[in-house]
Amino acid sequence: YLLNKEYSKAKAAFNDVPSSSKSYAWAQYGAAIAAARDGNAADVAASLKNAVDADATLKAKALSDLEFKSFKSQVEAAVK
Repeated sequence: YLLNKEYSKAKAAFNDVPSSSKSYAWAQYGAAIAAARDGNAADVAASLKNAVDADATLKAKALSDLEFKSFKSQVEAAVK
């Protein structure tokens, strides 16, 4: 869905991954990318917070990822 610019469907699919799954952190990171492409700052922050809470190694990636270039303050707040 993400590559077809169907961002709402992409976010829904990423959010369907249970938090107990090994893929959860990356699914939340993907949801954040979908939210960024859709221009939804609140969802960018929420999804990145979930991703970083599940896998702290994603913090550095989120801070440098060009997908989030327009959402710098939301990213910084989410990865604190």
